[in-house]
Amino acid sequence: MASDARIEPHPDFELFTSDEITARIKELEEQISFGSKHGADRLLVSWLLTERQLASASLARRNGKPRHGEQTAFWPEMLAAKDLLARPEDPTRWIWENCLPVGSSSLLVAKPKVGKSTFAAALTICIARGWPFLARGIQQGTTAYLSLDATFDEIREVFVKFGLKDSDPIFVHAGQAPVKSLQWAIEQIIKHGVKFLVVDTIQKMFRFKNINDYSEVTNAMEPLDEAAREHKCHVMYLHHAKKESGDDLDSSVGSTALRGIAYSYLHLKRLHDSTQRIFRTDQRAGKNFEEIA
Repeated sequence: MASDARIEPHPDFELFTSDEITARIKELEEQISFGSKHGADRLLVSWLLTERQLASASLARRNGKPRHGEQTAFWPEMLAAKDLLARPEDPTRWIWENCLPVGSSSLLVAKPKVGKSTFAAALTICIARGWPFLARGIQQGTTAYLSLDATFDEIREVFVKFGLKDSDPIFVHAGQAPVKSLQWAIEQIIKHGVKFLVVDTIQKMFRFKNINDYSEVTNAMEPLDEAAREHKCHVMYLHHAKKESGDDLDSSVGSTALRGIAYSYLHLKRLHDSTQRIFRTDQRAGKNFEEIA
């Protein structure tokens, strides 16, 4: 395998038959194994891992089953109640204590110009440094911020306000997302060991043709969410709220799939005629933030 070779992840696995996808997964696994053993270019191996991830996700969606080869490898005994209660809690479960779990995703929703990006940038720096945020603990890790609605100068200004240092383990992209943004984002998680990824905004990343279409939203987001689970990364999606909504927790634009996929739903709003913001959450587990200024 030539070290200067480049293999681009195939974007159209849905056009393949199941047998073709299965054969491709086997071929990719052989290439990954060979490349890892013989010191192949790191970027090449990363591309191969990304393509395998996408192929496996496509096959799983089609079959409604675990990924190829997973059923025989994972055949657990069920836990009795006493064993479940005796099981110790995982101290590394939360990247932001009792709010954002590792290997999952969240949705931060607010109307335009309320402060989603500022909030997310502050949290990004705290995770990179291991500092508490809003009086809750942080699990330190490498972070990445995809500012798809702003320029490098604009997002730099936001981070500089919070004292960004050249030693901070933070990676930033600003401007338009790549054409194959999904494959690219997964590669960044793998290559840089990212544990917290901000996607600002979700529409700029996935380019939904119809954001109200449940199936389109679910199928588009699934590979990145699956990659987050596999590589123990949390993905925070920033998204716009409806102009008019009677319920803050039902204010995100588009399909209910957005809220359904996200483990934690975070909402930010501006108090009328005030510089204060109100923050609250709705989570599957952990401990909700009630309304705080």
